[in-house]
Amino acid sequence: MVSETKPVLPSQPNYEKRIVRALRQLTQTLEAHSRQLLKGCDITVPQVMCMDELIENGAMMVSVLAAKIHVSPSTVVGIIDRLEKKGFVKRSRDAVDRRSVFVEITQEGRDFVVTTPTLLHNKLHNNLENIGEDEKVQIANALDLLVIVISKS
Repeated sequence: MVSETKPVLPSQPNYEKRIVRALRQLTQTLEAHSRQLLKGCDITVPQVMCMDELIENGAMMVSVLAAKIHVSPSTVVGIIDRLEKKGFVKRSRDAVDRRSVFVEITQEGRDFVVTTPTLLHNKLHNNLENIGEDEKVQIANALDLLVIVISKS
């Protein structure tokens, strides 16, 4: 006679697995968005991030921009080269210290970022408008904490 065994349920929820699965799902979503963005608009997510920072904070030095989007200054130089060719940003030298190069977004770049509906941050912004302030605070705090936890490894 075969005995039926019931699955053993964990005594506590496995939050670690839920977190890892959610991160994997977010990663897949971001990768798919990146491919779509490159194919449809011929632009990358780091390029959009640079322009978004420039819209929000105004002209800044390459090193400051690199720190804000968490990439190396040499990577930002390549990104700025490509954005400059598209007419989305322009470089200028500091009048006092000619070694310092500032980057600023052009009106064409600003229009692109604000009006392109396929940009993830535009979609996210629109969707976040539909949830309450408390939920936004919870999401932001949880993501900040997750960055800290992941960075500790």
